[in-house]
Amino acid sequence: MAGCCLAVGMPDLVLACAAALALAAVAWRDFAELRIPDMLVVMLAVGAMLQAALGSAVDLADAAIGAAALYAIGLGAAVWARRHQCELGPGDTKLMAVCGAWLGVTAGALVAPLACFTAAVIIAVRSREQPGAVVLLPFGTLLAPFAALAILGAAIQRAL
Repeated sequence: MAGCCLAVGMPDLVLACAAALALAAVAWRDFAELRIPDMLVVMLAVGAMLQAALGSAVDLADAAIGAAALYAIGLGAAVWARRHQCELGPGDTKLMAVCGAWLGVTAGALVAPLACFTAAVIIAVRSREQPGAVVLLPFGTLLAPFAALAILGAAIQRAL
């Protein structure tokens, strides 16, 4: 797939496919170990900057603002989670920042709240089932698929 995209001259699509694979790895590791490896987050951040440098739909300024905005949303979600006896780790907030860098402010403002809302619903259901218990929810497993679909969808739309 990647060689085919390079031959046609679509490096943006190749980067999007690589990001989707990295996000799948993030989702799996977060689900299996309840942690997000920093190396995967760094790889995604480098890819986001490459994508922005290539002149895709998300320019460098929008990527930086998107990263800052989603990091702030991640910190707010971490505060909310602590108040509701949940944990949102630093890997989750870093992953939100990287997703903001890939998606920019506009798309990131759609993806992050969607993942947060999904997490809130799951937490509410689990909290009713086990009142007072700490809910372990791998947030990266929720955020990564939404972000991967948005990244791939945008790249495919630009390629067509």
